[in-house]
Amino acid sequence: FEGIYLPLLWGSECCIKSPVVLGYTRGHFSALVGIHPEHGDCSILLPLCDSQRQPLPLHFITEDEVGLQSELIREWLETTETAGGVQCAVQRLSTPHILTQRLID
Repeated sequence: FEGIYLPLLWGSECCIKSPVVLGYTRGHFSALVGIHPEHGDCSILLPLCDSQRQPLPLHFITEDEVGLQSELIREWLETTETAGGVQCAVQRLSTPHILTQRLID
């Protein structure tokens, strides 16, 4: 299950470039959510490689898209490279809406 899943049946212009991150354990998917800042916005960098620095596989691409994985990822996600050369997706976090904040307080 490890890898990158893009909503390729939709146009990239219909989606936000901040990724949703899921974990899979014991037969269940769970949303992995960063801690929201108390005030203002911030971002989290999510490595697009494994612990051996090998790129994560991009699932469900067509034969015509093989070899274009990096371009597809940059089209669909906001990405950056760390000083150490690790390609990362940028997940933007912002202060939760007041109703959301009331639910989690």
